[in-house]
Amino acid sequence: MLNKTVSKSFACLLGIGLIGCTIQLAPAPSDKILEESQSSLIDGLTLLDSMKFGAPNGSYDSRKDTYSALIGKLESVATLIEVRLPPADLESDAVKKIIESSSSNLPALELTEALEKADHKASLNALGEITYLQAIDKACSSMANAEEGIKPTIISWTNSKGEKVEVKPAPKNGMCPTAGHVAIAKKGFTVSMQAVTFYEQLLFDLKGEE
Repeated sequence: MLNKTVSKSFACLLGIGLIGCTIQLAPAPSDKILEESQSSLIDGLTLLDSMKFGAPNGSYDSRKDTYSALIGKLESVATLIEVRLPPADLESDAVKKIIESSSSNLPALELTEALEKADHKASLNALGEITYLQAIDKACSSMANAEEGIKPTIISWTNSKGEKVEVKPAPKNGMCPTAGHVAIAKKGFTVSMQAVTFYEQLLFDLKGEE
């Protein structure tokens, strides 16, 4: 399963590189990225909260379109972050002052690139959590709806420890995904998307402090 926490580099770099710095060090803020990341966070939590007690086995079709729309938004956010250009001015006195006072010992360009990579990684983590939950949901429905004598779809996944995990068949009247599946996905999704929205909002805040 995907990493459930934002990378340590992201948290550390936010602390040393962004708070109190100027926009020269940070990429230009994007209305589209901020709006889509905030919207994705709300939509994702709405879906996950609707399943907090699990979902009736075989009910995937009722959530299929919601998954598709949310995954489309998350893919868009990840792509927009990935292709965003770095800041143009990396030689200003303000940038040099930030780099000199930070404990990262990274040149301005490397520090900025590290922040962007961490932001992109967080967006991919959020996407992975929803995609993983969708795969479980779909597999559970396949098992519940399979005709006698037809082998249902069973998914397997490699978690962060390198362990292979399989979704086991659930009784037709059971709950699958379970509340546990949903809780794990929600934790990873929330941490990751909150990191993305925080970073994107901070870019706008820095722009206003020029």
